Amino acid sequence: MSQPSVPETQPAASQAEAEAAFRRAHPRYEDTTVLDELRRSDFARLDTGGHVYLDYTGAGLYADSQLSEHLELLRANSRIPLTELWLSKVSRKRSPAWKG
Repeated sequence: MSQPSVPETQPAASQAEAEAAFRRAHPRYEDTTVLDELRRSDFARLDTGGHVYLDYTGAGLYADSQLSEHLELLRANSRIPLTELWLSKVSRKRSPAWKG
């Protein structure tokens, strides 16, 4: 009984050659470059740490831009009058001179 023939393979191509061949075979892949940019800009911590995130629970990852915007919002609103009033009341109640 003869063995099935195994096709001969060519030596492994460089990553750049392999990517170019992939892009020629799948031209619509170019449409996803916006996702690559989003990962670089808002989720760089994944690449920095060598992580892959698979979301099976619907929790999702926060984007770095979301965190930056939220921190800026907190900083901008940290000195509104109500906050200052609350802080002054807390400070007075913590003061040893307060008796009531």
